Amino acid sequence: MIPETGPANAAVSPHSEIPKDLPCRGNDWFAAVLKTSRDGILVVANGQIVEVNEACLRLLGYASANELVGRPLSVVGTSPAELQLLELGSQRTAGGGAQELLAFVAKRKDGTLIRLEVMTTVVALDGNSHRFSILRDSNARAELDAQRQGSLARLTDGVAHDLNNLLTAIRCQTELVLVYETVPPSVREVLRKVITAADRATNLTRQLRGFSRRQPVQLTAVDLTILLGNLAKMVRRMIGEGVELHLDAAPNLPLILADPSMLEQIILAMAVNAREAMPRGGGLKLSSALFQAEGDYLHRQPAARQGEFVALAVRDTGCGIAPELLPRVFDPSFTTKGAGKGNGLGLARAMDIIQEHQGWLEVESQVGQGTCFRIYLPARRDLALAAAPIAPKAEAVISGNETLLIVSNDRDLRQLTRLTLQKLGYHILEAASAVEGLDVWGNRASDIRLVLTETELPEGRSGYELIRQLRAGKPTLKAIVMGDCAVNLPEADVQLPAGVCFLSKPFDAVSLPHTIRRCLDEGNAPAVVG
Repeated sequence: MIPETGPANAAVSPHSEIPKDLPCRGNDWFAAVLKTSRDGILVVANGQIVEVNEACLRLLGYASANELVGRPLSVVGTSPAELQLLELGSQRTAGGGAQELLAFVAKRKDGTLIRLEVMTTVVALDGNSHRFSILRDSNARAELDAQRQGSLARLTDGVAHDLNNLLTAIRCQTELVLVYETVPPSVREVLRKVITAADRATNLTRQLRGFSRRQPVQLTAVDLTILLGNLAKMVRRMIGEGVELHLDAAPNLPLILADPSMLEQIILAMAVNAREAMPRGGGLKLSSALFQAEGDYLHRQPAARQGEFVALAVRDTGCGIAPELLPRVFDPSFTTKGAGKGNGLGLARAMDIIQEHQGWLEVESQVGQGTCFRIYLPARRDLALAAAPIAPKAEAVISGNETLLIVSNDRDLRQLTRLTLQKLGYHILEAASAVEGLDVWGNRASDIRLVLTETELPEGRSGYELIRQLRAGKPTLKAIVMGDCAVNLPEADVQLPAGVCFLSKPFDAVSLPHTIRRCLDEGNAPAVVG
């Protein structure tokens, strides 16, 4: 889609004479390019379409080039605003600027709309400006991106599964060592740092999944000031030495109910965007403050609602965003980056996440003066007590003498779980697969009080399927399913039955026995732990 260069209201008859002296006409190489290109190619000169290829005709729903050649570009435009956007892109290219990949909504012959990606090159031929546009269906690209995203999600799921098992082993074994009073204070401090590192690795695993798939929000009480402080080192590494980081986190802010990994994902993505907007260096500021949404602000911001909110701002001193582009920054198909340097999915996903948190996201920008993104999340003063750590229960409460069956194909995880629970008095049976589990069950069904299984088992079996099969013969059987909460937890409309709990990996040496004891003693309602 190349915009008209002539008068906006110029009328060109479909039968207008086509310039016969166009240098590219008659050239075999140009004809070959038009014919073989899988992308649509459209050429405009003096405000009218002078050439199209077969791929372009298919995109726009025309049967013959004669239906388009000689007509104004507005015949395939949906609005003056869309054509103006392309006009700006063409002017930048003509002025020596880099080619831009633009999002454009075109009108097909039958009146239906199609979303296109457009790359325009301006060439001067015989004193006239000719605009060559390459067109591609955005939906086709989106389908390909979805396929790639699915492959990446499967890969990261497999990596995260194994990593979570390793982190479970690291945490549990370290905590078991800390139980002994003879451990020297210096060693105890080192072991606590190991646990802290394991927790950070767990968070990174969740972030990895967050970038590769749309994981469900896992809400918890969050102190935004602490989150920004912990994230500052990572942001500094990402933006490099040329960009100076300023942190201005207000103290004593109310807590928010949020998914910390998703918030970190958004902040890191915005920091990367800011760095790219400051190729010659600059400043990046992360700040937080208390905000009261009321009065005129509610009329200016339709997404806002009255109340107390915690505001997070990410401000850079970069090149800024042009006013005509600013309203489209949250469009999934729009990007201000050059070809091959990304798409608009980052900000669109950020908007989705913030809305899932019952908040809103807004942007301010001026060309040459930088950009500021502000995130508003509901302040939750009622969460102050909920954020305090829960004191561990006495060992007498979490011990037991019941017989438990552990079903997992991870030998280390089985061994670690067995050792942990045997020290607490439990009798442990093991199986490496659903088939082995059924064999053990056939011999000891009357003794087994609880089954601890992973969500995914060898030979394509599911832990949920195994539990259903076992409970068909023993409805009172209690069960715990171990898995990653972002992937393996059933959807909200598929509730876990009574007596079945979900334990999120990686777990520690405290949550495991507490979950088992709670499931055995109560078991009247499903629970999610971790």
